[in-house]
Amino acid sequence: MGYTALCANHPCTFIVGANSFSKQGQMSIYCVRYFLHAISKPLLASITSIKSESCKHKTFSDLSTRPLLSYNDGKWKKTPPGDVKAMVWVLTRRKILDLITWNSKKMGTNLNHIGVLTSGGDAPGMNAAIRAVVRACTHYGIKVSGIQEGYQGLIDGNMDEMDARSVAHIINRGGTILQSARCLQFREKKGREKAHDNLKANDIDALIIIGGDGSFTGANLFSQEFDIPVVGIPGTIDNDIYGTDFTLGYDTALNTVVEAIDKIRDTATSHNRLFFIECMGRDAGFIALNAGIAGGATEILIPEDNKTLDDVVNKLEYSRSAKKTSNIVLVAEGDQLGDTFKLAEETQKKLPDHDIRVSVLGHIQRGGNPTCADRVLGSRLGVAAVEQLLHGHSGIMVGLRNDTVTTETLHDAITKKPGINRNLMHVADIVSL
Repeated sequence: MGYTALCANHPCTFIVGANSFSKQGQMSIYCVRYFLHAISKPLLASITSIKSESCKHKTFSDLSTRPLLSYNDGKWKKTPPGDVKAMVWVLTRRKILDLITWNSKKMGTNLNHIGVLTSGGDAPGMNAAIRAVVRACTHYGIKVSGIQEGYQGLIDGNMDEMDARSVAHIINRGGTILQSARCLQFREKKGREKAHDNLKANDIDALIIIGGDGSFTGANLFSQEFDIPVVGIPGTIDNDIYGTDFTLGYDTALNTVVEAIDKIRDTATSHNRLFFIECMGRDAGFIALNAGIAGGATEILIPEDNKTLDDVVNKLEYSRSAKKTSNIVLVAEGDQLGDTFKLAEETQKKLPDHDIRVSVLGHIQRGGNPTCADRVLGSRLGVAAVEQLLHGHSGIMVGLRNDTVTTETLHDAITKKPGINRNLMHVADIVSL
């Protein structure tokens, strides 16, 4: 079936493989409605009429232009052939799934090919973001390539074109299908020059970077040096990126830590023990603070607070006097009191009658199927990143604030730090009695 979309300034024909025909060879209204729903809104806004044509051959010279239906002012009617100035052959999988081309200049840019990569530590929800980027590009008729192993893949030229089907069944998976790697070469100008050469060799016009502040630092520098449009998507379980309420992987990590606390508490209660549990977060206490409240921790130690060993001991002594049968001290890995094992040893010296154990959760916090929240967040930010590039924006990060997708400059996302919720710290002190 051929669709002639007569646009205000850009007549073009979309020829798609569809199987919604009547016995007389005419196109069904359902097929047309699907087409109108699938095309991008900017293109749809520019369409003045649509005419369907039967297409029995796969060459432009043999293409039949016998008119069947046209769409004008909300009405369908038979029309004569129109003046078709541009044609694009699109083969789909029995349905109208892919519209390969559209006039992207109508959104203020001539972007034709976007590259996407994941960099730094993996985080649940990255695959949801990759999926959204790829399918948003397909929706808007732009080529998209997945770059393997982060910036190392840029330097090595390790990239492959993707489509809607290549990201099927990944939204529920942890980690990243594009893999990630630390790349020392990209820190050097020579390495970045090689990465730029590979982008040009593959006709990639812009990049979407999924990662943390280190990844954004490289992206910002690369964009400034070579005038490559770049948009970042915050992906880190630490939730320590300025400009967004939540980062990809944070919600999943929280749930993992809370589940671990619940299981450890079973043993702590059975044996009347005190457990020091160390969780991730780098130099931020978002995971520890929220998971500590949800897990009923007696004490929560985070880098943003200034608690001393005496504060911890006093809290534990009060807890013993209140006849608690178990105690959990949740320690963020970047807390100022230092190594969790050493902290436990010092506490044991001051509280010799306590049976103390230490559990370091480690990389279990990074893995696992992403939660619903991370899947939805990845989907929203992936689509937003593509649309920001299409609108000509660069050097920004897409994020979520007050449940609304927003943007922040990469410079601010890198140099500024999000503040901890002091009210939550107040709540933690009260509910841990």
